[in-house]
Amino acid sequence: MEDYLKNIKELEKNLEKKVEKVEIEGFERVEESQEIFNGLKELQLIIEKAKNICTTPHEEKYLRLYLSNSGKLRSRYSSVKKAYDERSMKKELMGGSEDTLETTAIDILLKEGQSLDNSLGITQAVLQSAQDVKMSLAYQKEKTLKTSDKIVKIVEMVPGISVLISKVSRRKRFNAIVIGITLFICMLITIIYLF
Repeated sequence: MEDYLKNIKELEKNLEKKVEKVEIEGFERVEESQEIFNGLKELQLIIEKAKNICTTPHEEKYLRLYLSNSGKLRSRYSSVKKAYDERSMKKELMGGSEDTLETTAIDILLKEGQSLDNSLGITQAVLQSAQDVKMSLAYQKEKTLKTSDKIVKIVEMVPGISVLISKVSRRKRFNAIVIGITLFICMLITIIYLF
């Protein structure tokens, strides 16, 4: 598992550097885009393989973090690639000249498409976050059920504890009833006083 995590970390760092370079300088050659794309696919595959063999919650946490970072890298790469493709398409449509009016219909459509893509990216991030929360809650539920089973076993083993627990729960109910009645009387007096 350590080898997988090490490979994931190294590949993620390399891809991060390449994406940052492309964000600043743009694509110098077409192969660069394909290299990054293939690297992102490879990173995804390694994470999936590591997910299948991870054994501890700690490892699962790291894999979720790496998966989230991979998604962010993919999103950054997609936006840079899209901008590059749009620039290339615009240049091709305008006959090679880049000095055209910025408010053309194509620009408006491209901006609208980018806004929709950004909304989709945000939605996917929220869904991923919800999935992470769901997994965390399932893990906590499992632990709670195991703990409650242990408590039941202990109570069954020591008969005096069950009596003590029932007395404590009766006392809690009594206290809740007393507090409820007190609040009701206070509210009733307040209402009578106001009207």
